[in-house]
Amino acid sequence: MLGTKDPKSGFNKEYDSFEMQMAKLSAKLKGTTVVVKEDGETSSIKVIEGVAEVTDIQTGKTVEISEGKMIAATDTGIGEVQAFDVNAENEKWQDFTDEIGKTGTNQKNYLYILVIPIILLATIIAVVLALKKKKSA
Repeated sequence: MLGTKDPKSGFNKEYDSFEMQMAKLSAKLKGTTVVVKEDGETSSIKVIEGVAEVTDIQTGKTVEISEGKMIAATDTGIGEVQAFDVNAENEKWQDFTDEIGKTGTNQKNYLYILVIPIILLATIIAVVLALKKKKSA
């Protein structure tokens, strides 16, 4: 273990590292940017920046992978370290975050489209009721 793990955050106080566990893999990360994928059958990790110490939960086999490398594990065990294109992965995530930003903006627009008529309708109803009450008094 690297340093003393803070039970609340998962970070090791001494080295600012992080430990995580998926169904098939666990990883120790220090100053690392990773992409993890878990689908119940396969656990995979891609290192965008830094180094990850990855352990196959079933066999205990540990592998260290660095930037531009990935590894996956299934019920049959951990696979081989493979290379991937970091720039392509970053572009994919940038596209994803851009799309989320657009979706968030669209949702705000829908909120205004729905809320403003409701407020106007409530105001009209309140005015009509107030006028009826005034006439009957």
